[in-house]
Amino acid sequence: MSRPSLPDGIATAFDGLRSASRSVLAGAREGRAESIQEAMRQRGEAVDALREALEAPEGRALDARIRRELLETISTDAQDIEAELLKLQERVRAELRGLKDGAKALRGYSGAGRDSAALDRQG
Repeated sequence: MSRPSLPDGIATAFDGLRSASRSVLAGAREGRAESIQEAMRQRGEAVDALREALEAPEGRALDARIRRELLETISTDAQDIEAELLKLQERVRAELRGLKDGAKALRGYSGAGRDSAALDRQG
């Protein structure tokens, strides 16, 4: 969204929220859990700051159309974050399935080796 002219407090909080949202997305795309966690913490703080700014007299005087545009942008960012985190979750699940299958195969090979040795001793 090309941001309309906003009072300083609201503009600062909104820009902080957008920045934190971009950081969450970047962390999710790269699969960096610590980055995601830190960016989500920052995003939470930015949401609180924007809420306070919108509840202040300047924020309450803000045109309803502008408020709606801000909230729509925030909602779109949240949907993008959710989609990216779901993709990350699926990638992690696939990796875990691969590790599980690999471990199962290794157990099968090692178990087969022990059975062969036991058979050799009996024969």
